[in-house]
Amino acid sequence: MKIEWIRYPVYGNKTCDKIREYIILRNYPLYCLKCKQETKTALTMFSKHYINTKT
Repeated sequence: MKIEWIRYPVYGNKTCDKIREYIILRNYPLYCLKCKQETKTALTMFSKHYINTKT
């Protein structure tokens, strides 16, 4: 089983969340502690698609 850290798309820093190969996330909010912004993301089987919406 493959496990990876979810990385924040702007800086590439690791977040506090891990993802396994069978996880599917849709409209998952990633919050960056460095820039204090949120990015919605969709992750499926390690193919990452980021939706650039900041709240």
